Amino acid sequence: MYTAQDVLDVHWDGSIPVDVVSICKDLGINISEKEDLNCISRFEMSNPNPVITCKKNTEKKIINFALAHAVAHYSLGHMRIGDVIQENSTNFSSNTAEEKERQANIFALELLIPKNTLKYLIEQKGILKIDELSNMFNVSEVAMKARLYDLNFIPKKYRI
Repeated sequence: MYTAQDVLDVHWDGSIPVDVVSICKDLGINISEKEDLNCISRFEMSNPNPVITCKKNTEKKIINFALAHAVAHYSLGHMRIGDVIQENSTNFSSNTAEEKERQANIFALELLIPKNTLKYLIEQKGILKIDELSNMFNVSEVAMKARLYDLNFIPKKYRI
């Protein structure tokens, strides 16, 4: 079992946005696209390499989160050979009832929005606009708000 920081320490070059596609490749996870997929992404723990299939023409910010979410399931040991998870937007909600999905969401946020980089941009560079930060990290504004809340940069009442 690995944390998001463990994955970043080994597989991240320090630039933003975090290149989650490269991280997947480093981890031996194959990525494909399919037009007629009935979900945002499908993660299959196959042998020898796991495969993430993403719905073609889905917004890049959503795909980034889906890939990071799959990396989370993989790194947290949620998957065994033969397991398949189909992800929809309900799985990416902070209010999901599934504990493993909640863990994967937290991990995905930590992977895509590294704490020290975010703190540097806010505290040293004075970047305070959520839309600007979300674009810099290539994540949705909802994801950025959740991460800012988790790091106590914004009060709970502003969390979506």
